[in-house]
Amino acid sequence: MRRTLALLVAAACLLRATPARGEPNDVNLFFLGPPTPGAWQTLFPSLTPAEAVQNAADSRQRFALLSTQMGLGLSSMLLTPASTVGHSGFEFGFDFAYVPVTSPSTGSVPAASPFQTGIWPVRGASPNALLLPAFHVRKALPFSLEIGGRAIYLTESTMVATQVELKWAISEGFRYIPDVALRGAVTYLFGIPQWDLSTAEAGAIVSKRFGVGGVMSLTPYGAVRMTWLSAKSESMDYRLASTPAPAPNTVGATVAAFPGLHVNALRYTLGLRMVAAALTLSAEATYYPGQTVTGSSAPDAYPTFKVPSSIIGGANLGFGF
Repeated sequence: MRRTLALLVAAACLLRATPARGEPNDVNLFFLGPPTPGAWQTLFPSLTPAEAVQNAADSRQRFALLSTQMGLGLSSMLLTPASTVGHSGFEFGFDFAYVPVTSPSTGSVPAASPFQTGIWPVRGASPNALLLPAFHVRKALPFSLEIGGRAIYLTESTMVATQVELKWAISEGFRYIPDVALRGAVTYLFGIPQWDLSTAEAGAIVSKRFGVGGVMSLTPYGAVRMTWLSAKSESMDYRLASTPAPAPNTVGATVAAFPGLHVNALRYTLGLRMVAAALTLSAEATYYPGQTVTGSSAPDAYPTFKVPSSIIGGANLGFGF
């Protein structure tokens, strides 16, 4: 199991180091615009100080909405009940998530600017949904513990994410008592070197297995999960080809980075799992009620922004041993 997880992480690192191939869903944070007023005024001297402050706040809001939707989408899949795969069990499978996203226009930019007002700075059209296939492995440990890992791919992009999860089944295998487990997971995005995006989550799962005809079983499950999302960017130079050569006192004025973003989100999952011999099939829906994230008017802070509600669908085809 350790070797399998190591291979997943190594593969993701290699993909991160691979030059971009220019896929339609590849994100380029540059086109969100610089997050600092000074960069806007250096690039467009005709802007008033108030306009530069507003443009920078709009850029930070676009980054916040993009990061929140992407992070919650990548970490959305559960697709396991509260029970483990057994003391010496092992399971691998192929997961899939359908993640609806929104692409609102936020703020405004100067007419001569290459920057955009949409929150999805991709090479192709702004997506209405993210399609996320994944490879998932689970391995039981002693004391009703289970460790797992996912390699998640965003279709039509060079972006992948890795997830490591740990589950502890507090109650498992009793005839009349539902299975109950605690689960934690960490997810990290690779593929965009300038984008540092990760989530950590903790939650509880409740499920109950029912035999059907002596040949298969059905396990409905539900979960409540709290997710902590973190995002920031590396420094980028927003200087344009038309920007005059910098004066000595403005060298580096167009270099800026999106500051650290932290969002907490509560999500609810309902699913059904079918097991027949070694074959497992699962389907689930994860509901996120949306929220308004309170910001600040400080020059380097994120403004208040609203994350829309969503229902994310997931499915799994797996094999257990």
